[in-house]
Amino acid sequence: MNNLIFLGLAGAGKGTQAKMLSGFLNVPMISSGDLFRFHLGNKTELGIEANKFMSTGALVPDNITINMILKRIQEQDCKEGFILDGFPRTLDQAESLNKSIVGDINTVVYIEVEETELLRRLSDRVICEACNAILSKLNINGMDSNCPECDNPSLSQRQDDLPEVVQNRLKTQIPLINRLVNYYKQKEILISVNGQQNKDIVEFDIQTKLGLH
Repeated sequence: MNNLIFLGLAGAGKGTQAKMLSGFLNVPMISSGDLFRFHLGNKTELGIEANKFMSTGALVPDNITINMILKRIQEQDCKEGFILDGFPRTLDQAESLNKSIVGDINTVVYIEVEETELLRRLSDRVICEACNAILSKLNINGMDSNCPECDNPSLSQRQDDLPEVVQNRLKTQIPLINRLVNYYKQKEILISVNGQQNKDIVEFDIQTKLGLH
C-alpha cells in the first residue's frame, strides 16, 4: 500500500509533483485545496465557511479540514493507497491522520523552495477554472487569453495568490511546516527534495529517493 504525503510551502510545486507520482503509482492524489475549491465553486455550507479563511490567506480550522480529508480517504479508490497534497498542515491534523487511517504513512516528501522564489512563483501564477491548469503570466497573452491546455477563456488569478495575501500565507505556513518536518523526521519517514530545480529533475529525484528506479 502506497500512502504518501507531500509537504511544501505554497508555490513549492508539491501539487504538480504529487499529480505526476499519482499517475506513476496509479493511486489517487487528494488535494485539500482542490476539495475546498470544489465546495467553494458549488457554494456549499462548507465552502462558504472555508472561504472566510481562505480569502485572507488564513488556515481553515482543523475540524473542517480533518473531517473532509478523512471522509475522502475512506472511499473505495483509496484502498490501495493515496497521495495527500496540502494535508496535514498542523500537528493536530498529523496526529488525527495518524490515528484514523487504515495502514501507515509510508513516506513524507518535503519539497524545499526559498521564500523569495515562492513569492515570485505565486504572484506570477494563473489558474484555468475549466481544467485547473496552473500557468505563468509570462506564457499567456493577458488574462483575456484562452487556456493553452484546454482552450477555454477561463483564466483567473486566485485571490490567495495576490502578493499581499501570499506574504500572509507564507508567514502563517512557515512555523507550521517546520513543526511537521520535525515531526516526520522523528518518525524517520521524511525525504527532502530541492524544489528549485526543473520539475522533471525534481520528479526524478523524488522517484529515486522512493526507490522507484
